[in-house]
Amino acid sequence: MPVEDASQEDLIRKREAFETHVSTTHWPNAMHFGSNVAMRNGTPDPHNRNKPRKVPQLDERGYKLTGIPYIRQK
Repeated sequence: MPVEDASQEDLIRKREAFETHVSTTHWPNAMHFGSNVAMRNGTPDPHNRNKPRKVPQLDERGYKLTGIPYIRQK
């Protein structure tokens, strides 16, 4: 979806989700946050984590897909 269809508020929320490692959709203008908390015997699995094992290293295209470069500075 073209980034032009996303508001600045959408892009800011997407940046915050990226920085905090929260799952999102690929739609820049319809932000849906999510998490996948694995359960074990009705309680959160003790091996759950809130950060990836390896922090993503983005190339230029990947960085653009985050929407961050399109946030206008105030």
